[in-house]
Amino acid sequence: MSSKSFKVIIAGGSIAGLSLALMLEKNGIDFLVLEAYPSIAPQVGASIGLLPNGLRILDQLGCYDHGYPIVFFERRMLIQILYDKIQDKSKVLTSQRVQIVHTSQSHVTVTTKDGKFYKGDIIVGADGIHSTVRRQMWEEARKMNPSWIDPSEENAFPATYACIFGISEGVRGIEKGTLSSVFNEKFSYLIPSGPGEKTYYIPLFIKQEEETLVKEHWDDQITPTVRFSDLYKNKTSSVYTSLPEYVYKRWYFQRIITIVPLTGQGGNSAIETAAALTNHLMAALRSNPCQSLSTVDISSVFEKIQRQREERTYILCVH
Repeated sequence: MSSKSFKVIIAGGSIAGLSLALMLEKNGIDFLVLEAYPSIAPQVGASIGLLPNGLRILDQLGCYDHGYPIVFFERRMLIQILYDKIQDKSKVLTSQRVQIVHTSQSHVTVTTKDGKFYKGDIIVGADGIHSTVRRQMWEEARKMNPSWIDPSEENAFPATYACIFGISEGVRGIEKGTLSSVFNEKFSYLIPSGPGEKTYYIPLFIKQEEETLVKEHWDDQITPTVRFSDLYKNKTSSVYTSLPEYVYKRWYFQRIITIVPLTGQGGNSAIETAAALTNHLMAALRSNPCQSLSTVDISSVFEKIQRQREERTYILCVH
């Protein structure tokens, strides 16, 4: 079938979602991104660390061409870069929070919170750890094939650690181009310098509330001249979040697939999975130039994606 007649609905204008959208556009596959927030690059999250595996793919997409070091900058900056590279902005819709997903033998139907309906051949959940698409996928599986999903997985997202992702400006004692690491038994720090006067900090703790954690670790020594309090007093933003560590047994059901986010390697791993999805989907479309992909065909594509990515994703998660 024609790539243009095949339509991918992407739930989430995230790094995963926009990377996938850009890959599909470059390969002539129709897509529609449904982003829940009113703007495409809101200040949600803090920094992202891009590693060579992620940068290599971004280079192929025309989003980066400065070699493959480890680079830290604001998450929304990468989202904006990806969005700017997409040619047809009409295919990226904001204020469209996915609420209901229904799959049939020929297509998927998506209903958003404000009651709008969208139809496509498949839907990709790029909507984060607490994915609505994943919950809807489970609901569809329960109705059609209850044994497909392990019911224990609904509560299977263990999180031993929590993290305060933060951005600070004008912190003296943090040299440009440096990455400071402090490791302890129950808490650790990762402090990379960023563009301009920005410093990013990623302290990892046993789960508590942010205010309690900040007070408890106020005087922690980061470098010989910098304490955690120096970073926190100069913060421009911070986000407190738990760090779940789990790889689901099933990533897909019929015409629904999710891109599984990962602690630490989340953005880089998601970009890799988006590339795998695009490659396998293109191969299937080339093999069926004159007919539509059946649900069996699509399930085969999704199975290949999970088989290719699962072991590496698990290794990244446990290590």
